[in-house]
Amino acid sequence: HTYSTIEISPYKYNFVGNSIDSKGKSLNKPKYVQAANIPDTYRGRASAKALVTDIERAAIHLENDGHGLAAIFVESFMSVAGVIVPPPTYLQQAFKYVRKRGGVCICDEIQTGLGRTADTDFPNIWYAFERHQVEPDIVTLGKPLGNGMPIACVVTTRKIADAFATGPEYFNTFGGNPVCCAAALVVLDLVEDSLRKNAIRVGTYLKQRLTQELCGQDSSSIDDDESFKHLVVSNIREREKEKKNYIKKQKTRRSSSAGTYSSDSEVDDIYAKEKSQITPPRVSKRPRSVVTIGDVRGAGLYLGIEFVTNFASRQPATAAASLLCSALVQKHQILTSLDGPYQNVLVIKPPLCFSKQNAATFINALKTEMLHLDTLPPEYLAGVAPTPT
Repeated sequence: HTYSTIEISPYKYNFVGNSIDSKGKSLNKPKYVQAANIPDTYRGRASAKALVTDIERAAIHLENDGHGLAAIFVESFMSVAGVIVPPPTYLQQAFKYVRKRGGVCICDEIQTGLGRTADTDFPNIWYAFERHQVEPDIVTLGKPLGNGMPIACVVTTRKIADAFATGPEYFNTFGGNPVCCAAALVVLDLVEDSLRKNAIRVGTYLKQRLTQELCGQDSSSIDDDESFKHLVVSNIREREKEKKNYIKKQKTRRSSSAGTYSSDSEVDDIYAKEKSQITPPRVSKRPRSVVTIGDVRGAGLYLGIEFVTNFASRQPATAAASLLCSALVQKHQILTSLDGPYQNVLVIKPPLCFSKQNAATFINALKTEMLHLDTLPPEYLAGVAPTPT
């Protein structure tokens, strides 16, 4: 059912290069699919009523094309859209409208389920949709359920399950794999016993520190001298290491090509000249800022950090976010991802055993790389390609 999944996913059919697959089959949105507006409260679409009106528009569009309203598919927290948290009552109103027109309501909890979005406001939830006080007709669960073991799950009502008795037979070669089911049962026990509580404790700590220390602050006002000192020392050490490697390389060339370079001082001069041409200048004082955090959103251990070039204008800092994401994994071995329409939202969704110490390490690394980013000249950012995540 891969094609069917792609057909209802804006992330897939709107993605550049995805219009035609390798076999020439179109991956464009079919006429029986309509996408509603993203309920992005950060960028101005804050009214639940207006957002539901857009769902009504989509339903009318389907009817005008000769289709009825069969279902609404929604992520309770919208991950690929940029960790979008729908406004209060949005899902309630949307589900009420869809059911009134005969459709079923389907929540995708593959990324947000199993206690990941629990916090102090909702400490006992298993799924993000519970935050909205709604009951979907179908809920999908995936990879996290097996903690690495291949298993997924569809939870539905008895009425919908019984419909298969009179419809097409459902068959799954790997359905009920006892080993994977045993792993999933252990995962459920651990979520109940400890992992959900850890998501609350560490997620609250992480979100508070990000919001209080970085949100709305440019690098020149980051209150973390240790990160800045670390940046300066790292730059000096890196520069000296590069210089030593360069000198060693040129001495090797000199010995194999007599007369190429006459002295170590000449090598130093050539190194300095070439280095100034190929590497952006590094400074040891707080520079101007090219990136700031506009918003920190989400809950538990499912958070999104939206980077902007200016806190007031909310201009997406796509290039800066790409560099930050790459630097975190390459320099600090911290794996994150980028999402959102502008690819400027850094998504934090670590294992549920993530500790406060892990969170502090992440914050310090992020501060360091934000400071380093501001030492780069503007023209350097202009040529940055999006980071594949």
